[in-house]
Amino acid sequence: MTVRAKIGPLTRLPRPSPFSDVGDAYSQAGEDYLTYADGDPRRLFDFDGQYGYGDRQIWRMLESKLVQHRRSGAPYIRMLDAGCGPGTWLRRLVTRARQLGFEEITARGIDLARDQVERARYLARDLARLPGVDLRFEVADVTRERDETDGAFDLTLCLYCVLNHLPRERIPDTLAEVARL
Repeated sequence: MTVRAKIGPLTRLPRPSPFSDVGDAYSQAGEDYLTYADGDPRRLFDFDGQYGYGDRQIWRMLESKLVQHRRSGAPYIRMLDAGCGPGTWLRRLVTRARQLGFEEITARGIDLARDQVERARYLARDLARLPGVDLRFEVADVTRERDETDGAFDLTLCLYCVLNHLPRERIPDTLAEVARL
C-alpha cells in the first residue's frame, strides 16, 4: 500500500554554500587527512609520502624564493597560505625562514575546514611562540576578498586541490585575489 502525503507549495530553502560542505568534509577527515596529504607532521622535511615527488619539487621552488628574498637583504618575510589545511607548508616555510635568519616572520594560513585550522594551530603552537614569529591560522573562504593591501605578502601559496573545490566561475576572481596579495 502506498501512502501519499499531501505537500503544499514548495518553499525554496537557502542552499548551503558548497564551500561549507568542502570545509566539513576536510574537518571530518581529521588526522587522517594530515598524514594522507603531508606525511608525519613531526618530520616536516621528509618528502617520502605518496606525494613525495611533487612535494619535493614544490619545496625546491618555495625554498629558492625564501633564499632569494633573504639575499635581497630583506630582514622580514610575510607569507600567506590560502587553503592551508593542517598548516604543514607554513610550518616548513617558517622553520626555514628562521634558519635563513629572517628577523621577523609573519605567516597566515586560511582554510574553510575548522578542524584542520585547529590542527594547524596545535601543530604550530611552539613555532608560533618563538621571538620574531607571528604565525596564525584562521577559518576563512579563499574566494573572499582579503583586507590586506596589494602586495601585502612576499610569498603567497594556494597549493594542491584548493581550486578544484571552487565553482568554475569563481576561479578567475579567486586567482586574481591570490595574485593581488
